[in-house]
Order: sequence, then C-alpha cells, then structure tokens
Amino acid sequence: MHGSPGLLGLYWTVFGIGATAGALGAALLRHRPPWPVLVSIIVGWGAALLPLGLTDAVVPGLVGLALGGLVYGPFTAISTALFQRDTPPQALSRVLAARSALTTPATALGTLVGGPVVAAVGGRHTLLISAVLTIALGAGVAAALRLARFRREPARTRSSGRTSTIRA
Repeated sequence: MHGSPGLLGLYWTVFGIGATAGALGAALLRHRPPWPVLVSIIVGWGAALLPLGLTDAVVPGLVGLALGGLVYGPFTAISTALFQRDTPPQALSRVLAARSALTTPATALGTLVGGPVVAAVGGRHTLLISAVLTIALGAGVAAALRLARFRREPARTRSSGRTSTIRA
C-alpha cells in the first residue's frame, strides 16, 4: 500500500486494541457452544481481511483489522479449552505439545509461502486470497462438524426408536 511506517504501526495498534478487547471478552462466550464460536472466529477473521484485500483505502482497512482483532481475540482461549475438554487427561500434555509442534512451523510455513505470493501478486491481492481461503476454511470446518453431527444423530435415534431434527 506504499504507506509510512507510522501507518503500519497504526494498523497493528488497532488490531492490538481489538484483540485485547476480544481476549478480555472471551469469558462472555463461555455459555456458547465452543465449536460454532470457533467457526465464527475463523470466518469472521477472513471477513475482517476483506477490506484490506479489496481496497487500498486506509479507513476500511483499519476498521477491518480492529474488528478482526476483536473477533480473533478469544481464539486461543476457546481452542485451548476445546483441547482440554475433549482430550483424555492422561493424553492432554502430549496433545498440547503436538499442537504446538504443528502450529509453530505452520506460522513459519505461512511466511515462507506468503513472501513469494506477495512478490508475485502484491500485498493487497495476497490479503484477498488469504481472506477468501480463511472463509472457505471456516465453511469447510462448519460442513465437517455438521456431517459429524449428522452421522451421530441417526445412531441415537435408531437406538431410541424416535426421530429427531438435526440442528447445528
């Protein structure tokens, strides 16, 4: 976007303010089902990147990053809580270590791939690609969760002799 270092600092500042507010507000989501919240965070983060990928205008980009930070803020707490909830206690330390072993190189891999993509298509288009892929990832996770729930529901209704409506 050919902006100044101060503008880049402003982008990071509004993201940080949003992320701090979102992280502090994570407790407000404790009574919500965690998987739909996690999917909403993924899709919301992708949507927040759209203004950066669609326009060079500063204000929409700042608003997008601020909202993106707000949406992304609770991600770590909620995803960690899901691991803690769904992992047997005796395996929790190994599962969390494996998670870190996968996510740490993923960040470096994203940078490794992102650099050449930025060089090839430019920063704005790279952000647009990232936004679209992130939204698609969220939709894919939602579809997988729905399919898993659909596969579990018929087994329950067959054993009880009742039919039920499947809800996401």
